[in-house]
Amino acid sequence: MAKKAKQNVDKIVKKVNKEFEKTSAQIEGLVNDALKQFDSLQNQVQEPVRKLLKEIDELRDREMKRFHEEFERRLEEFHELQSSILERLGVASKEAGQEVKKLTDEVSKEASTAAKKSAPKKTTKTASKAKASASKPAAKKPAAKKPAARKAPAAKAAKPVDKSDLTLVK
Repeated sequence: MAKKAKQNVDKIVKKVNKEFEKTSAQIEGLVNDALKQFDSLQNQVQEPVRKLLKEIDELRDREMKRFHEEFERRLEEFHELQSSILERLGVASKEAGQEVKKLTDEVSKEASTAAKKSAPKKTTKTASKAKASASKPAAKKPAAKKPAARKAPAAKAAKPVDKSDLTLVK
């Protein structure tokens, strides 16, 4: 009897193990299907987001370029106006122009090195865009310093002139 009971127990254990394996296989299949669906949903969500980010980057680059060009154009107009006013006032604009060029070159070199240092901190995909956008704001800084640099030499040149001498006024 003990042998029959042991055989019956072994049969029951085998049946339970088979059912357990079948159930485990079904659960693994369901989990794999769920993971595949998760991946497809993730791709469906990520793809439009990637496209949107790409469009935003392109728009930002385009607008920054447009803004920078407009800024440079207006700055150039301002410098032309400033130089014509300096010429009318009789201030030696040649000396001021040379000093401004020296200061501008120094500041632009510093700005370009600063842009190169800050650019590697960004991701590799946007590294080239970051360098371009970082150099654009950096280019604005030297441009903003130009008027101040020109005014200082003009003020220095105007100080030695005797204001009581009316023959110097044009």
